[in-house]
Amino acid sequence: MGGNAFHESNSRILPSIDIDARTRAGLSLDALEDLLLEASVARAEGNLAGAARLLGITRPQLSYRLKKKPGAESGDEPTRE
Repeated sequence: MGGNAFHESNSRILPSIDIDARTRAGLSLDALEDLLLEASVARAEGNLAGAARLLGITRPQLSYRLKKKPGAESGDEPTRE
């Protein structure tokens, strides 16, 4: 059980990215969040509900996080549900 729950759930999203190496290299929390959001939406083929399930958050939470990204406009997010 323990502290590996985050890593285990997100290994489905980013199986080839060494998060420890990225954080040691100076990857900020915001950049890591962006990476997780983009990877989950891509893995779910644009389906925001599916991407949210991969991340363990609700679809409205995912939508909010996508909209708060720099350069995001209301029409930029994928439309598939």
